[in-house]
Amino acid sequence: MRKFFLTLAVLVMAICANAQKNQYFWYQGNLMMGNPIAQIDSVTFGEGEPTDTLYILLPRTIIKEVHDTVYVTVHDTIKPNTEGDKTTYNGHEYVDLGLPSGTLWATCNVDAASPDQLGGYYGWGCLTPYPGTYCGNIPVSNISGTEYDVARVKWGGEWRMPTNEECLELAANCSRKDTTINGKSGIVVRGTNNNYIFIPGSGYCGEDAYVQDAGGPGFWTSTGGPTYPYRVWEWINNSYSAAAQGWQIRPVVSKTDDVISQTETISGAQIVHDTVYITIHDTVCPNEIPEGALNGVFSVAEDKKVRFAKGNLQFHMKDSIWRFADNQYEVLGEANSNCGDPSYDGFIDLFGWSTASTYFGVNTSTSNSTYNGDFVDWGVNINNGWFTLNHDEWTYLYQGRPNADNLYGMACVNGVNGCIFLPDNWQTPQGVTFNTGTHLSNDHSSYALVNNFTIEEWKTLEQNGAIFLPAAADREGLEFNTMHNTWYYGFYWTSTSNGTTSADCFVINPAELSTSGSNNRHYGDAVRLVIEVE
Repeated sequence: MRKFFLTLAVLVMAICANAQKNQYFWYQGNLMMGNPIAQIDSVTFGEGEPTDTLYILLPRTIIKEVHDTVYVTVHDTIKPNTEGDKTTYNGHEYVDLGLPSGTLWATCNVDAASPDQLGGYYGWGCLTPYPGTYCGNIPVSNISGTEYDVARVKWGGEWRMPTNEECLELAANCSRKDTTINGKSGIVVRGTNNNYIFIPGSGYCGEDAYVQDAGGPGFWTSTGGPTYPYRVWEWINNSYSAAAQGWQIRPVVSKTDDVISQTETISGAQIVHDTVYITIHDTVCPNEIPEGALNGVFSVAEDKKVRFAKGNLQFHMKDSIWRFADNQYEVLGEANSNCGDPSYDGFIDLFGWSTASTYFGVNTSTSNSTYNGDFVDWGVNINNGWFTLNHDEWTYLYQGRPNADNLYGMACVNGVNGCIFLPDNWQTPQGVTFNTGTHLSNDHSSYALVNNFTIEEWKTLEQNGAIFLPAAADREGLEFNTMHNTWYYGFYWTSTSNGTTSADCFVINPAELSTSGSNNRHYGDAVRLVIEVE
């Protein structure tokens, strides 16, 4: 079974374990390449170098672990598909490959009983296979459909040898994939409609009747050349060969009303797949992502990965309800001046540093001593597993993870300033331009000079794993900070204290990101929770 290394270009999509259909499809380019694979024998993790592009759907039950960019070997069973159909004309099977000319290609060579058999070796224009005698000069330049056409003579009806132009059309409109059937190597030629033919490796036969072990598939065209007739070799190399050489014959038939009216369908078609290598880019079924979490995966330490919450943490003053914002770019701003009003029927999203004495920072005291004590994580208000990143984890996110400098950029999203972080396995979606880094000018209008996204553009980024941390400003007591209320700065709490009166925070401004500073504990800052990827 031949093996290939292929890499995923956009994202490997996983079919959930509870999916009703246990079928797996593989894609090359923008085309689905092949019938549903009935069975995958195994998936193993290994290493390799990608050489081609592959998109594949796999069930979550097959991929037992989730990894970032690993090579996965998918062993696909090769066996007859007794539920399939094959279409025949004049007693011989053909396949419609969706070619512009409508040419229908036979599934077997002349004298072959199945696609993996070589069939007879014929000199150009000869009607008997080798070992035999050279037929001499043929008086016509194109023998397709003539008395010199062995396909017409042996198969009858409208069957004939393909012209050189028809072979070039095949190459221009179909993909190829090396494979093996029943121990015989060859190529699968697949049309845009997903139908395919198999062409076995053949070599050729000389006048001494010795089959040369040339490896690749080859067959005669019906077209004569300036010196020698054309033959197809490998894919598709329309070279010349001496007419005395013996090559296979792969018949074709034109799609006409007469041919179609004589077509019959019988069971027993064979589906061919083989071993492929793919690259998995951290994917998981939607029902396996914790409620409230986004799909992107981010390294916050060498051995720790997390998913971020779908929005900043919010608290309903009247009903004492904790939740995540509906959108990542949602900030409540002046509403935070209601923090001290327990009758306020609305949400706030800026909190003092969380300790047992301040009810998770829902407090208007401007005295740091009020917030004295050990940190109490906001995550306990959502459910088990949610937590606040510490100082080192925030730092690793924007400085320590591989390719960190290219995985964030300042941005304005739907009119809200902030910073976008990209997941570890990021690949920029088609049609979207993302600029990394900060801006030289430390001004609130500078965010949009780096990236400026509409809601629709942002949805595309978010669907591919990006997170957005809005510059939510801060609060002191009942006062929403007027210095920062132009969405100039963003302050996000860490779980790391810095003495008894302050705590470390992650700071966003258009010119830099930083975890080097700290805030007084009584300041109201934003909170974005995470959950660890197991």
